[in-house]
Amino acid sequence: MSRYDDLSPRALWFLQNFDELTLAEMCAANKAASQATAERVRHVADLIENGAPWAASRADTAARVRGAAGPQENPPGDRREQIPAEVLALLSPRSYLSTACDTARRVDAATIRYPERADLPAWVERLHARCRLTHKFTGTACYCRCHAA
Repeated sequence: MSRYDDLSPRALWFLQNFDELTLAEMCAANKAASQATAERVRHVADLIENGAPWAASRADTAARVRGAAGPQENPPGDRREQIPAEVLALLSPRSYLSTACDTARRVDAATIRYPERADLPAWVERLHARCRLTHKFTGTACYCRCHAA
């Protein structure tokens, strides 16, 4: 049994798609970013401990610590980046097909052209499963037939 048997599918994908030097550079960049974030959080903690020059509520302190930790990605379906309803009302309605579902349709079409590729149907399923279901900015639902089931 090799050490590769213990790796997750994601780790195996990285090993198959990147050489060792690229992986080392990616790990170093990630470590540097983590260290910078930790340093910013420590700085805010030191300010709080030493009687920071602001009269902060708990919510304000929490917001400052989160800000020091760096930007966070909004999870799928989060309404913080969606356009307000009154602005959407000014736009002409459009149907929305997510990038994941659009790519899944293209891969599905490729299964006809390349029937020898047995891995393509699994990719179609995986892509449909990754659909964010609603448009990030407008909240419009994806119209793909995979969601009707």
